[in-house]
Amino acid sequence: MTFELSSDLGFTGDSIRGRLAMVNRWLEDEPDWQTLADSGSTNQLFRGRSRGRNLVLRLNATERYAFGVDRCREATVLALISVYDWAPQLLYNDWQQGWCLMEDHGHACVNSGLTVSVEPLAALLEAIGQWQQLNVERTELSICRLDYSVLSDRYRSAFGSTPDRVWMQMLHRFDEIYRSLAVVPECLTHHDLHPGNLCGENLCSEALAQIESDSRWRVLDWEYAAVANPWFDAAALHRKFGVEKELIAGLPAFLQLSRAQFERCLDNACWLSEALECLWYAVRSPVEGAVQHRQTAQKLLLIPLSSGVGR
Repeated sequence: MTFELSSDLGFTGDSIRGRLAMVNRWLEDEPDWQTLADSGSTNQLFRGRSRGRNLVLRLNATERYAFGVDRCREATVLALISVYDWAPQLLYNDWQQGWCLMEDHGHACVNSGLTVSVEPLAALLEAIGQWQQLNVERTELSICRLDYSVLSDRYRSAFGSTPDRVWMQMLHRFDEIYRSLAVVPECLTHHDLHPGNLCGENLCSEALAQIESDSRWRVLDWEYAAVANPWFDAAALHRKFGVEKELIAGLPAFLQLSRAQFERCLDNACWLSEALECLWYAVRSPVEGAVQHRQTAQKLLLIPLSSGVGR
């Protein structure tokens, strides 16, 4: 068993070995766990093979490094979507002990910001349409709601008693622009859609265009999922995948909006999406965040609010 520690995730060699031992006891096997090169920036990921199955193991980062994650909420969402072929196939999610074991679904498409044709993304749009139509009044999902005003207050608290003025301006502007969005039905929202969270046998960073509707692919990383505002998934589709506005407008959550209203609100949602990324990195790594993301924040603060009445 060999592994390398991901930087800035709060892991120690002993904590990793302890959780790997738990997983091995559950499997009644001792796979040769190898660190995934594309572990991402939140958790420690391993790949291994046990009794003829290829597996991926996720060791959960602490709350400091996964700001905003609710592991109980994630477990609820993962259990409810498990019947869909686009959901990750979990073997065991021991979120209380900090690990999640799943089938290995192949390579992730790791390059964000790709502009791809509509046809390869048809399956993703179909999947989003399906999760937007889940009955959020079900008892299980009703406990999975996210209140963005509470989230905003959590960020304020995380920045401390003497916060940087730029981040406070960002949070004030976030609240203002969020209130400008047209009201749409609350639905299951992923909150972290990007090419690196699509994974499958026919997926790799060099060949995103190979995705077809019948490919065996999955949407991963549901850590930030909640019953919430679908504008954030809409923004990710436009920002991260280059999906055209009219196709996003065809998703169930937005059908009641006029074209002009949708486009204006999507512009504002894209601002919110980028601002939330900036705030997340700043909170997780205060020193580095101030250096690396302050300029982005200042540029965002110069962008005017799209005109029109949202509500």
